[in-house]
Amino acid sequence: MTFYHFLNCALLTFGPYFVTYSSTFLGEEGLYFLCVKAGMFYVATQLVKMIVVATFLPDMDHTTFSISHGLIDSIVRAVDLGGLAFALGSVRQGASAKIL
Repeated sequence: MTFYHFLNCALLTFGPYFVTYSSTFLGEEGLYFLCVKAGMFYVATQLVKMIVVATFLPDMDHTTFSISHGLIDSIVRAVDLGGLAFALGSVRQGASAKIL
Protein backbone atom coordinates (compact mmCIF):
# COMPACT_ATOMS: atom_id res chain seq x y z
CA MET A 1 0.00 0.00 0.00
CA THR A 2 2.85 2.38 0.76
CA PHE A 3 4.39 1.76 -2.65
CA TYR A 4 1.09 2.57 -4.39
CA HIS A 5 0.86 5.78 -2.39
CA PHE A 6 4.43 6.57 -3.45
CA LEU A 7 3.57 5.98 -7.13
CA ASN A 8 0.45 8.11 -6.80
CA CYS A 9 2.42 10.98 -5.28
CA ALA A 10 5.15 10.71 -7.94
CA LEU A 11 2.60 10.77 -10.77
CA LEU A 12 0.73 13.69 -9.23
CA THR A 13 4.02 15.52 -8.80
CA PHE A 14 5.46 15.04 -12.28
CA GLY A 15 2.35 14.48 -14.41
CA PRO A 16 1.33 18.14 -14.83
CA TYR A 17 4.91 19.17 -15.57
CA PHE A 18 5.21 16.46 -18.21
CA VAL A 19 1.98 17.56 -19.88
CA THR A 20 3.07 21.21 -19.78
CA TYR A 21 6.53 20.38 -21.10
CA SER A 22 5.29 18.29 -24.00
CA SER A 23 2.48 20.67 -25.01
CA THR A 24 4.56 23.88 -25.14
CA PHE A 25 7.71 25.01 -26.92
CA LEU A 26 9.93 23.87 -24.04
CA GLY A 27 10.53 20.59 -25.86
CA GLU A 28 12.39 22.44 -28.60
CA GLU A 29 15.41 22.99 -26.36
CA GLY A 30 16.10 19.25 -26.12
CA LEU A 31 16.17 19.22 -22.32
CA TYR A 32 13.72 16.35 -21.96
CA PHE A 33 16.45 13.95 -20.78
CA LEU A 34 17.50 16.38 -18.03
CA CYS A 35 13.93 16.58 -16.78
CA VAL A 36 13.67 12.79 -16.75
CA LYS A 37 17.03 12.50 -14.97
CA ALA A 38 15.99 15.00 -12.28
CA GLY A 39 12.70 13.16 -11.82
CA MET A 40 14.49 9.83 -11.49
CA PHE A 41 16.85 11.28 -8.87
CA TYR A 42 13.86 12.58 -6.94
CA VAL A 43 12.00 9.27 -7.11
CA ALA A 44 15.13 7.33 -6.07
CA THR A 45 15.79 9.69 -3.16
CA GLN A 46 12.22 9.42 -1.91
CA LEU A 47 12.23 5.64 -2.30
CA VAL A 48 15.41 5.32 -0.23
CA LYS A 49 13.98 7.69 2.37
CA MET A 50 10.76 5.64 2.54
CA ILE A 51 12.68 2.38 3.03
CA VAL A 52 15.01 3.84 5.68
CA VAL A 53 12.15 5.40 7.63
CA ALA A 54 10.12 2.18 7.51
CA THR A 55 13.12 0.10 8.57
CA PHE A 56 14.82 2.16 11.27
CA LEU A 57 12.09 4.36 12.74
CA PRO A 58 9.63 2.37 14.81
CA ASP A 59 6.11 3.62 15.31
CA MET A 60 6.17 5.26 18.71
CA ASP A 61 3.48 6.77 20.86
CA HIS A 62 3.68 10.53 20.76
CA THR A 63 3.41 11.02 24.51
CA THR A 64 7.14 10.58 25.09
CA PHE A 65 10.17 11.96 23.30
CA SER A 66 13.17 9.82 22.50
CA ILE A 67 16.51 11.38 21.60
CA SER A 68 17.45 8.43 19.39
CA HIS A 69 14.18 8.68 17.46
CA GLY A 70 14.68 12.40 16.88
CA LEU A 71 18.31 11.88 15.90
CA ILE A 72 17.52 9.17 13.35
CA ASP A 73 14.70 11.29 11.93
CA SER A 74 17.06 14.26 11.57
CA ILE A 75 19.71 12.11 9.87
CA VAL A 76 17.15 10.74 7.40
CA ARG A 77 16.01 14.26 6.55
CA ALA A 78 19.62 15.45 6.13
CA VAL A 79 20.40 12.53 3.80
CA ASP A 80 17.25 13.37 1.83
CA LEU A 81 18.37 16.98 1.43
CA GLY A 82 21.87 15.83 0.47
CA GLY A 83 20.45 13.54 -2.20
CA LEU A 84 18.34 16.33 -3.64
CA ALA A 85 21.33 18.71 -3.63
CA PHE A 86 23.40 16.07 -5.43
CA ALA A 87 20.63 15.55 -7.98
CA LEU A 88 20.29 19.26 -8.68
CA GLY A 89 24.06 19.69 -8.92
CA SER A 90 24.58 16.82 -11.31
CA VAL A 91 21.66 17.82 -13.52
CA ARG A 92 22.81 21.45 -13.59
CA GLN A 93 26.36 20.50 -14.65
CA GLY A 94 25.04 18.59 -17.65
CA ALA A 95 22.79 21.38 -18.92
CA SER A 96 24.09 23.22 -21.94
CA ALA A 97 21.11 25.51 -22.52
CA LYS A 98 21.50 29.22 -21.88
CA ILE A 99 19.21 30.92 -19.41
CA LEU A 100 18.30 34.51 -20.20
